[in-house]
Amino acid sequence: LERLVRRGMTNGSVHGPSLLAEFLANLSEEDADSLYTDSAPVRFVFRQLLPPLAQQFVMRLLFGGGKPFQEVVLQKWASPESPEMLAGALEALRRFRVLVAFGAAGEAGAAASPELLVLSGRFQERLAAQLLGEQPRPGLCPEAGAGPPTAKELQHHALVRWDAVLWLLTGGRLGPGDSRPSAQVMEVISRLGLKDEGRLTSAGFRFVLDDRQRQLWALVLAFLEHAKAAGQHLGPLRLVLSLGEATVGQPLDLVAQTPAEQRLIELLVDIGALHRGDASIDATGSKGLWATPAALAMFRRDASAALSRNIAGAAVDLELPAHLYHSHCCRQEAASDARQPQDEQGIVVESNFKVYAYTSSSLHVCLLGLFCRMVTRLPNLVVGELAAEPALRAMRQGIRVENIMRYLEGAAHPRALRRLCEGGSIVPPNVRCQLEVWESSRSRTSSCRAVLFEWDVGELDVEAFEAARRLCESNGLLLWARNCAAGGEALLQGQDSLRPLVLAVRAEAAPILRGLLSRRGAAPLPTPGPAGAKSHAFLRLHRPEAAGPIRP
Repeated sequence: LERLVRRGMTNGSVHGPSLLAEFLANLSEEDADSLYTDSAPVRFVFRQLLPPLAQQFVMRLLFGGGKPFQEVVLQKWASPESPEMLAGALEALRRFRVLVAFGAAGEAGAAASPELLVLSGRFQERLAAQLLGEQPRPGLCPEAGAGPPTAKELQHHALVRWDAVLWLLTGGRLGPGDSRPSAQVMEVISRLGLKDEGRLTSAGFRFVLDDRQRQLWALVLAFLEHAKAAGQHLGPLRLVLSLGEATVGQPLDLVAQTPAEQRLIELLVDIGALHRGDASIDATGSKGLWATPAALAMFRRDASAALSRNIAGAAVDLELPAHLYHSHCCRQEAASDARQPQDEQGIVVESNFKVYAYTSSSLHVCLLGLFCRMVTRLPNLVVGELAAEPALRAMRQGIRVENIMRYLEGAAHPRALRRLCEGGSIVPPNVRCQLEVWESSRSRTSSCRAVLFEWDVGELDVEAFEAARRLCESNGLLLWARNCAAGGEALLQGQDSLRPLVLAVRAEAAPILRGLLSRRGAAPLPTPGPAGAKSHAFLRLHRPEAAGPIRP
């Protein structure tokens, strides 16, 4: 599905819609039918989730009425030399319930036939109305209210609010005048398992280094999944999809009709996707809302990349294309000297493993410190080094190479981005390869708590030893064994004494092994000595922590 969804992405929308595709595909038939009564979900599915061939099928069937047809009709419309494209188009149409079995599209008393297909009635009705211009787009106000915010104010809100979320996760201090994230954000973070007892989890470490689009969708999808469990997800889902065509500064008429929709609006405001004015707020708290660059970042890769690259602070212009700004948004063109900081912010990774971050943001210095050794810090420049010790420490905390690479590439300096135009890569290949080597070295060995059993020569018969070894091996608890064969080799070599029998098992196998040996009437296991002293074998048996970890 990921490949099919990405094939249908256009105009800068790459993986944002694909993150929502799985949620839409898992909706029930009743939910999908109810969702398609609104125009925004219909436009989103048609434009963003359907491959080009599936879009052609829909357009050919749109004004043909609700007549059922067989799948062979669609096969005749596709080239016989592209069976994969046909299969992908049919799978997407069925997965998002644009094509349904005849009898399931709303015909009363009709039995569903697996051989006949029909275009979804609600989907067909709304898409045709949009093409004919019979209804306005819901959720978007044609005119702005009094005193709309400027582009700089919207950008400042998007960056400051998201920095507050990251500061909450990393345990840093907010700046003067910055408000903490609301309880709504903290609840979603708790559902995602990003923090545990005030510390970042493995998922939390990966989250803070991800690109902005994935971060925003992780929070929104967690909210939608929780609302789905309560059966209140359709309203919030329509509200989210209505943002897919908004521009920066677009005034939004999002009326919260349910408590779930109102909580979602509060969440979007708190993470910087929406900006709420101080005036004209009604009882639902949904008036006076404007889309920020973060709202575009949820659906557009170019807007997400612009936000991810901004590590210098909220005072720098994001340099988004002019067509992404609403006509009522007062975007002031900066002077040449004001544009200078835009060219100086970002991260440069050199082939000698040095990392140069042109930033004065303490937050991004903290993020770099998760996997870099900090060498020098100047007012507008931080120099770090990618070394084995901090990189392995980050990997033990759950950070993967792909998270590190995504952060370094997402926040790249314009000079590093020019490497792509020259046929190179943003991060030098030798640096990427070394990070992958460090990561792969961690998966070659594993540690576990173990107990070591040793018997002197003649203390345990071979039959009892083999029975104990087979029991541990069948349960997956055996780590290492030295049996009688080793003793026989020693005898053949003319050694005076045989080596003792040894079993190394996981700690949870110790009581099982004791019970087996006791039932077989083997030599009694060592017992505590007089005056409170304990033999070494007794310590190994009864105190697993006394035996060090065994690395098989």
